[in-house]
Amino acid sequence: MGKYGVGISRHEIEFMFTNARFNMRQIEYIRELCRLLGKYMFVDRDILNARSKNGIGLSYIKKAVYYHIVTEMQEETEKGKKDIYYYQLGMGGKYILDKNEDRYNNIRFLAGREEKSRILTFNYFALDNNYDIDMRYKQDGEGRYFFCRNGIVCYYPDAIRENKLIQELRRLLSTEENILGADEIREKFNFIPIDMKLIEIGSKTKTTLL
Repeated sequence: MGKYGVGISRHEIEFMFTNARFNMRQIEYIRELCRLLGKYMFVDRDILNARSKNGIGLSYIKKAVYYHIVTEMQEETEKGKKDIYYYQLGMGGKYILDKNEDRYNNIRFLAGREEKSRILTFNYFALDNNYDIDMRYKQDGEGRYFFCRNGIVCYYPDAIRENKLIQELRRLLSTEENILGADEIREKFNFIPIDMKLIEIGSKTKTTLL
């Protein structure tokens, strides 16, 4: 194993969890880490700590990063690196959640800074306003809007207009047996504009494992 981490197969991931490569505490923390990232999609350490039950130690994060369960990126601009780190599910983390039959949210495969900035900013907006993601719904992979508990949908007005959002939700939530109208969508959800300034991600930000 090199110091830059290892890409491991699905079989090896199962081996680590079922054949005691990880101890019980490690399994519990890595499980929580995967579930948090599967829910909040793209976070920094502050969001990760705020949303975890007891805080997830850096050693557990590093172990998950090393085995490509989690992807870690370091903030970097033209002026250099900063002590700011971002996290999202790695391929191994997605496999773990799939294997455990847990639902999780996906960021678009080629999502760039704009989408990730919106997701990260929303996570702060939601935390500040005591909102939480509703896992009954599939979240928008572009980070234009977010389903939250209690029928709240937070959205970026500059990314999607409310009328267009309502039409999209009609398409997503209607079935052959039940075609939802715009009025029904308005009754079902409370639309909250995200008015927080976007948190910018540096143009040279990249994974810490290269």
